Amino acid sequence: MKCWSHELNRIEPGSAAKQASMMEKVHPGRCRRARLLRAAATVGTVAAGWNAIAFAGAPQRPQIEQSWRCPQNSLLPRRAETNEGARPWQRGLDKAFLDVDAAPEERLAGIAEALANPGEVLEAFGKAGAAIASRGLREGHPEAIDALWPKGTLARADLEGIAAVARQAPEVIEGLQKRSSQGVQPSEAESPDLSKVASSLPELLSSDRLSEAADELRNVWRKTPAGLEEPTYEVVRQAEGFELRRYQPFVVARRKMATEAGDNFASAEGFNALAKYLFGSNTEDRAMSMTMPVEISSDDATPKYQTMSFVLPAADASNTSGPPLPLDPTVEVANMPERLVAVKEFPGIATSGEVQRQTEKILAAIKSDDQLEPVGQGQQSVLQYNPPYTVPWRRRNEIAVVVSEKMEAIDPAQKELGNATSPATAAVDA
Repeated sequence: MKCWSHELNRIEPGSAAKQASMMEKVHPGRCRRARLLRAAATVGTVAAGWNAIAFAGAPQRPQIEQSWRCPQNSLLPRRAETNEGARPWQRGLDKAFLDVDAAPEERLAGIAEALANPGEVLEAFGKAGAAIASRGLREGHPEAIDALWPKGTLARADLEGIAAVARQAPEVIEGLQKRSSQGVQPSEAESPDLSKVASSLPELLSSDRLSEAADELRNVWRKTPAGLEEPTYEVVRQAEGFELRRYQPFVVARRKMATEAGDNFASAEGFNALAKYLFGSNTEDRAMSMTMPVEISSDDATPKYQTMSFVLPAADASNTSGPPLPLDPTVEVANMPERLVAVKEFPGIATSGEVQRQTEKILAAIKSDDQLEPVGQGQQSVLQYNPPYTVPWRRRNEIAVVVSEKMEAIDPAQKELGNATSPATAAVDA
């Protein structure tokens, strides 16, 4: 039988078990906090064992260079994903039960934190119960949610995401019914070459491939997939209602798609054409890595058309001879200039109704900002980061609008240098 005291003494100093042991030496058998910490350590050990089994063989989440994800000279963090309003026990429970990338010792520490602060936990539940008792469930539940799951916690993000999906679900069903009534059929997939499938099985069943597959499964729960490149940008500032980013130049493969006005569902035909180019259907028969996000841009001036774009990997885009040319004449490669972009994130499914709601919100926020104005009228993009199998309430979507600084907001010295018309404020090459 495993000796729990021996196992707990192996845990690093500062852990729940270590604190409990120290307390019991001073007050043997009479320290309530020590008993709570030791119980947390036991529960956490079981949780760690479950985690080790569930993710056996999965590699650690790849660390992406800061210079790629967000330049070191950025003024703010890459995205506002802080949980500063949460108490330590709330952050701990997030780690223990909702963070798919948390290590076993982090889950243990999270549970220990909650069990070690029963007063704070009971206080939060008391506030939530009092709000509902005094104001009713309909009016009191926002205050109750703030007490239990404040802004910035994973639990709060999940609740907001589930609420968004519930709002979007009728629109998804309506869109599917509309397509069905119009006789729109999914594109036919090419039959696989069974000989190629059989010859690739040994590689697919190798330990490295299985580890990659195990890590990929975690993307079911990740808000942002691991290991995928995206364009380099810096966060200029967090504005009211949006984040202002400055993107460095990058290269895309894009395809124009015919669509009904207001239909923001990604075209399977467009996606497949771009994916084929990325995975080898090009003049060099070169396979390139998948990137994020997938962009679908639209313009009110041409409501029957949208443009889908894939970002090309930096290594392929910066190649001496340039990226390979597509074999499909409907796919083109284009250079995107440095630009200033206002971005608003939203969870769930990018239905036409949701895109319209989020677009109205970000345009209103930009209008209220006294330093920025949109470049062009009725031009916006939807950025989608997740694979299809990510749970809907954790999907990361963004509305992006290219903006420029208003002349009156630009420093007079910069005006003389002509910075008002620099590439940083150029519109997307459509």
